[in-house]
Amino acid sequence: MARITITAPSSAEEGERVSASVRVWNNTEYYASFKGDIEALPALYPGYVIGSIDNVIGPGSSVTRSVSFTMPDCDVTVFIWLERWGEFDDDWTYDSAKSKVVKLEVPEPTTFHLSVSVPSGGSVSPGSGDYPAYSTVTLRATPFSGYQFVRWGGDASGTSRTYNLYMNGNKSVTAYFEKVPVILPCEITIDAPSSAEEGETVNVAAIIKNVSNISIVYKIELYGVPDLFPDFRIGTIEKNINSGETFTAYGSFTMPASNTTVFIWVERWAVDHWVYDNSASKVISLVPEYKGIISKKELEYDGARSIIPVY
Repeated sequence: MARITITAPSSAEEGERVSASVRVWNNTEYYASFKGDIEALPALYPGYVIGSIDNVIGPGSSVTRSVSFTMPDCDVTVFIWLERWGEFDDDWTYDSAKSKVVKLEVPEPTTFHLSVSVPSGGSVSPGSGDYPAYSTVTLRATPFSGYQFVRWGGDASGTSRTYNLYMNGNKSVTAYFEKVPVILPCEITIDAPSSAEEGETVNVAAIIKNVSNISIVYKIELYGVPDLFPDFRIGTIEKNINSGETFTAYGSFTMPASNTTVFIWVERWAVDHWVYDNSASKVISLVPEYKGIISKKELEYDGARSIIPVY
């Protein structure tokens, strides 16, 4: 049986030309004919022949073949399947085989890429780009006027406006900003008649406008405050109103026998409790029942007119 050695580098970079040699020794005590193809077998692609041996080798002698191939983007096995001519069998038979793996060598990167994203409200310095591998990049978040920095996302974290990012690979970072809350009292418009008769149904509409720059949850309470009677509730509603939008709360009541003030009381939700926001009122005057006085009556008959006394 022959002895085979394969000499080749243990690794190579993609695209590098790899040189190898295959040496076959005849370990028998007589001359023998050997043949076999030398193949390159990539891990991800079909194999191909890079050389061959087809020689008669004397006892204790050897034959060497030099081969080469271009390193692909995967490991490659240099392989030989060797056969020997059998004089008594009068045929080629398996003798031995040998292989050696050349691993793909990935070069150490010199830079890594940083992607910086800012949805709105500010900027980050430095921005997206390539930075030296294994260096530390200090990111600084700067809000625009009317905004404040909230937090980092992606490969950065925390709420500090500066962040030291270690570039041990490609990185992606997002900086989040939000508008600085400006809380202004809501604007209230009351739509209700200026007067009504006793027993009449009075319809009331309270128009609430959020003039702050953030969404707010409001609690809107409508009251009737008669001059002569206890107050009564017309309606209550809780509503989230976006910045710059309006909402109308409706209610109705029966006009009592006195002037009545429609009173709107608005509170807003502040984290974990309600706080006063604004209020407004409008007076609905009672239309009095008409009570006339008969002061004089006249009777005309056959052309004569006279006054009928009123007692």
